[in-house]
Amino acid sequence: MRIRKMPRVLFLARSLKRCLRWIWGLFVPELCQSCGRHLLPNENCLCRLCLDELPATMFETIKDNDVEKRMSGRVPLFSAFSCFYFRRGESLRTYIHGFKYHGQRELAREMGREMGRRACRAGFLDGYDYLVPVPLHPSRLAKRGYNQSQLIAEGVSEVSGVPVLLHAVERVAFYGSQTHLNAEERYLNARRDFALGPKAGLAAGRTVLIIDDVFTTGATCEACVEPLLRIEGLRVGLATLAYAVH
Repeated sequence: MRIRKMPRVLFLARSLKRCLRWIWGLFVPELCQSCGRHLLPNENCLCRLCLDELPATMFETIKDNDVEKRMSGRVPLFSAFSCFYFRRGESLRTYIHGFKYHGQRELAREMGREMGRRACRAGFLDGYDYLVPVPLHPSRLAKRGYNQSQLIAEGVSEVSGVPVLLHAVERVAFYGSQTHLNAEERYLNARRDFALGPKAGLAAGRTVLIIDDVFTTGATCEACVEPLLRIEGLRVGLATLAYAVH
């Protein structure tokens, strides 16, 4: 496992933030958003018990896992994994809907931190130079106010030290929600969505990890990867917080 050294200024800033949270917690205790337990100073949004109860896939430890198999023959990937299973009626679905539709930004970052911790323990992030979140179309970004995939990537970056690279790829079209479409319909829409962005040149000769929230059919991830493959010497991997199970 290789975890990059955190810059001293960033380390001190985060240490100060934890200290201030601890002091604030003496007067207004922070509670786990799931079970209501008091959070410890090193916990954020969710307690360790609730995080440990999430349905882990362990794909980060498995070569030729389900994500890699489903993406095989579609786009060449350095490696791929999803962190947790996404099923109806389970707590992860509530968390994802919370940060995707109800403004719970810090929850997205915390889920990213947990994803990063698990990936680091398995050595999955070794060899990656950048994290590239799947972008939102500007109109969707303006409406929501943030990109949940970027927040997840920021959480992964916090614990791994792998920097986030924005604007390497951009979303140039958006056709609305695709939850009602089948795999072929999703792909036909998604393949027109993405183009190289102004920072694409920074990825030349690098290995980048695409970050998204949920892997459903893989159509969005595939369409996001395709323009990046035109960058000279680039290798691409894929990581999602959740893997949809029907």
